[in-house]
Amino acid sequence: MRSLKILWSKWEKRIKHPVYLVSLAVVILIMLAGHNYYRQEAKRVKERVFNEISSVAQLKAQQIRDWLDNRKADAEVLSKSKFFAPNLIAVIQKPDPMAVTRIRERLELMAENYKYSRILIIDDRKNVVLSYGAEAPSQLSPDLIQAIELAAKQRQVINTDLHQHEENGPVHLDVVAPFWDPDDPEKIVQAFIVLTADAELFLFPVIQRWPYLSDTAETLLVKRLGEEVVFLNELKHKKDTALNFRLPLSQKELPAVQAALGHYGRYEGIDYRGKPVLAFLTSVPNTCWAVVSKMDRQEATAGFQKRSFLLILFLISLIVANLLITELFWQRRQKVNFQKMYEAEARARETQQLFQVLSDSAMAGVYLVQDGVFKYVNRSLAEM
Repeated sequence: MRSLKILWSKWEKRIKHPVYLVSLAVVILIMLAGHNYYRQEAKRVKERVFNEISSVAQLKAQQIRDWLDNRKADAEVLSKSKFFAPNLIAVIQKPDPMAVTRIRERLELMAENYKYSRILIIDDRKNVVLSYGAEAPSQLSPDLIQAIELAAKQRQVINTDLHQHEENGPVHLDVVAPFWDPDDPEKIVQAFIVLTADAELFLFPVIQRWPYLSDTAETLLVKRLGEEVVFLNELKHKKDTALNFRLPLSQKELPAVQAALGHYGRYEGIDYRGKPVLAFLTSVPNTCWAVVSKMDRQEATAGFQKRSFLLILFLISLIVANLLITELFWQRRQKVNFQKMYEAEARARETQQLFQVLSDSAMAGVYLVQDGVFKYVNRSLAEM
């Protein structure tokens, strides 16, 4: 305890000295400057990452919309053709081998050029008259029946949502184009063409593709279904997820849930793996779908963390250097003070010795009295 008090008394003098007060002020300024730089740099890095993923999300949303529009345009080209529609209706009403062959060749050309996995020709009673590509279904799916009925009612091209014809089958989208006799003033729909686009051929690769190499970045296509969010595409870190992977809307820390609830823009949360992520959420125009582009926060800030570590080392080096310089200055100052004290003490000793020599050599008595006490008497007075 005593040694601690001695040590404290020793350092207390230093700390109260202006040199150490200035040094402490410099240390505080260095720490404040480092903290301010860290916050500004962290904000700048996060801003850059959000700008990147927002660009990706908006690009993906537009590409998906373009894909849907192109599928619709393909169907409208057939539906509005003044040559194809009458031939198609004629084939349905009275099948002719030559006409059937011509229709099939046209369907084959479209399927090969635009990568449709299946094309169906359906009559107004929802019976499959002709098919190309995948085997014609024994019965139409509820989604397709609903799209056919809506296309007949509105007399325009209708596309279904992403779905599967059978369990564990490929995910696809059907585009339904209604046909009627161009000369019919009432435009009674007599036939339909169904173009089936396999999502795995174009849509999923477009969604999954990231502009640069990244271990964690990915884009999700989601929608709300009741009180759940449904993942429509295959995920990067989880297999067999398209239309099968669902999470409750109560998990509001998930970016996918926020997107399904209609909250768009920047978002920091936890993804389906439980990893902290930076995300950007946007909708696909004129659909119930939403796009989520995200990246793990650890990867997004990895470069900044390395720079931060180097910054901390640099600041520590500055602080240590500042303290060392202060200590060296203090030691030098103390050395100068001790030197002056030694020289003063040596001069006092020399003066005392000279006085003693002179007084001892004097014939008269010399003495020094302080407070009634003889402090000094010379030799002559001592011998008397």
